[in-house]
Amino acid sequence: MNVVIKEAWPTLATATLTDQVYTVLRDRILAGDVSPGEFIREQEVSDAAGVSRTPVRDALGRLASEGFLERIAHRGFRVPEESITDLLELYPILGTLEVLAGGESFPRLEAMRDELRDTVRRLETWTFTTDRRDWARSIAEHAEILLAIEERDFKAAIETLRRNRLMTYRRFRGSILAPAQPNDSPRSIRGS
Repeated sequence: MNVVIKEAWPTLATATLTDQVYTVLRDRILAGDVSPGEFIREQEVSDAAGVSRTPVRDALGRLASEGFLERIAHRGFRVPEESITDLLELYPILGTLEVLAGGESFPRLEAMRDELRDTVRRLETWTFTTDRRDWARSIAEHAEILLAIEERDFKAAIETLRRNRLMTYRRFRGSILAPAQPNDSPRSIRGS
């Protein structure tokens, strides 16, 4: 007798050694176990993980292509360190572009849900504050954006994105220069 299964089968994925090394390294970078400017060397990871250098090399290359690491010739890979001044100067532009891009693209993002979930998971690499409570709030707001997109509430998605960008800008600016005032943010992000 043949058994017929009518439900759709879930997509099964096997984790390769490269995927496993990638996940461990990414999680350690996100957790702050590897500080900005600190090097990650292929041989050390290979020895510690008990795997050959090939999956480590592939995982490091993937992390570099995604911006988690930067490749330094003849030295290995390191966690990027950005000039705080450079980040502060770029932030109003980034915030404005994110709000504009969100307004234009959120209606089309439904098909890209899984990729957006991965992006939310990588959010910690782009935080501009050392206060982990702000990290949690920012991650929660990005999860709200994702939920609003799934519910096709694009106005709520844009408003949550705007609120997140303002919070991040004010905290970052306040930690570098002086405490931000209520209206101390780029007009383009405020939306007025």
